This record gives sequence, C-alpha cells and structure tokens, in this order.
Amino acid sequence: MTTRGLRNNNPGNIERNATRWQGMSAIQSDDKRFVQFDHAKWGIRAIARILITYQDKRRAKDGSPIDTIQEIINRWAPPFENPTDAYAAHIAIVLSSGVNDYIDIYEYDIMFNIVKAIIHFENGVQPYDDATINQGLRLAGIDVPVKPLSKSRTIKAASTASATTSLTILLEGFGEIIEPLAPYVDSIQYVLLAVTMIGIGITVWARIDDANKENR
Repeated sequence: MTTRGLRNNNPGNIERNATRWQGMSAIQSDDKRFVQFDHAKWGIRAIARILITYQDKRRAKDGSPIDTIQEIINRWAPPFENPTDAYAAHIAIVLSSGVNDYIDIYEYDIMFNIVKAIIHFENGVQPYDDATINQGLRLAGIDVPVKPLSKSRTIKAASTASATTSLTILLEGFGEIIEPLAPYVDSIQYVLLAVTMIGIGITVWARIDDANKENR
C-alpha cells in the first residue's frame, strides 16, 4: 500500500487552498484535503517552491528571516498538529547540521537533501530516484549541477585530442626529415583535421549522453 502523499504525487502532503499549482491534476475530487498532481516531479517542485517562499518572503515568529531548519519546519509542520521538533531533528540529521544553524535553501545540496528528508518523514519512505528529485528542483528554479563526465571517458576523449596535437607538433618539428612527403601534405592535413574532429565529437557526445542520463 502506498501512502496518501505518494498516491497524490504530492509527497510533501501540501494542503489544498486557493493556489493553482503547476502540474495540478485537472480533477481534484479524489482527495478533499491534499493537492493532487499529475506527476511526482510537480509535487516535488511544489515542496521546493514553498521552501523558497519561506526564505524569501516569510518571517519567523521573532521577525527574522526563515533560514534555519527549526524555523523552516515550525512553518512547514506547526506544533499544533505535528511532532515539529522530531521533524526538525530528522532534517538536521540528514544535513549533518544543527537545527538552529543557518542554511541557504538556494544551495543545491541543501535543497536536495531537505526535499528528500521531507518526503521520507511525510511518507515513511523516499521512493524517488535522484533524477526525479532533480526534475522537480529544476522546475522550481534551482540550479541543478550537470553530472561531470566519468574520469575514464574524460581521459579517453582528451587523449584523442592530445594525440592529434602531438602528431601536428611532430610534423612541424621534423620538417626536413619528412620533406619527401611534401607532395602529400594536403592529404596529411585532411587526415589530421579528421582525427581532430573525431576527438571533439567524442567529447561532445559524451557530455550530451551524460546530461541526458541525468534528466531521465
């Protein structure tokens, strides 16, 4: 059995109000209290947008900006109906931070881990892969870093381009020795150009492939 939040694609259990959320399902009649979304990425986006609003536009009880875990959870899950302190402690453990330490919700690592921790606390599980979480964060306006090329693929692409450069230098440095090849210079240049383009193509393809995997 999945939880109510997961069935609604609303893993933060965001309650219905006058807000018209992006990605809301056309029919909301299946749940009288909580918003229903068409896909989990929209529910994740909604969590992130609320956290951004807290930091940018809302204030804690003492009038200060909402910029600690305790202040965020006091607003997200108020004590009159939630175990707020236990909730904040759960988030702090995930972030390896104190509940009253300053945090910047716009930092990718902070937002990513808070969203995952909220989903886990609200539902008892966190079933989404990193790609789905990142989809929601991008939709919310968070700058999600592109996954770098693996070391082996980077070295392979760089080695191809490096070999081309080395061959060019070799031809230039030993001009007298290879003078008999002069009639074939044009052909050699085309070969070098082709090798260079292949090296560049491998690098570009690898980066596009990694970016596509990140977005799946």
